[in-house]
Amino acid sequence: VNVGGAMFIASMGSNVSLRRNLFAGNSSDDRGGAIDINCATSGTVRFENSTFYGNGGDEVIYVCGDEVLDLVHCTFKDNIGALVNLANGDSAAGRVQWSGCIVDDPRSTSCALAAGTYLSLGGNVTTSTDADCGLSTATDLFANPELAPGLADNGGPTATLAIPSTSPAHDLGGPAACPATDQRGFLRTDGSCDAGAFELGATPP
Repeated sequence: VNVGGAMFIASMGSNVSLRRNLFAGNSSDDRGGAIDINCATSGTVRFENSTFYGNGGDEVIYVCGDEVLDLVHCTFKDNIGALVNLANGDSAAGRVQWSGCIVDDPRSTSCALAAGTYLSLGGNVTTSTDADCGLSTATDLFANPELAPGLADNGGPTATLAIPSTSPAHDLGGPAACPATDQRGFLRTDGSCDAGAFELGATPP
């Protein structure tokens, strides 16, 4: 696969929203080990309650265009290459926004930036020290999120990466409006939602 090991997105002027997905073990020869967002894309591309695990390439997500990439309660672990490559855009429109995410990628700790902006909306837990990623607000934590060592069947249609009660991601709270469910479709009902795609103690619908 040359571009977008799992998915190639090209959307002119329309918003794209993808929820409760697992992207695991994908790779590409050129751009976007998991996701390639085409240069003609505009609007907002949103990934919510999704896990990116064990993907390989120059970057996990390649972003080319003036769109907004919204990463909401996503989990990144054991990927290779840059987390995101914001390859083209302008300071006003081309940007990546993190919200309530977990980034635990010792082999993929950087964010590539040619033009545009990385912005944290808070409530993220990260092991990345790359300032370009923008994970540096007062409510972001630089800490080990204590993710499970690998994917497992924790219920729901896709495998997930669980967290224990000792994880700093547990009940971190994050943005005011947490997603109603986690990646499994389990309800986030305890008031203070966990960062990442997995909610500890969530109940099936």
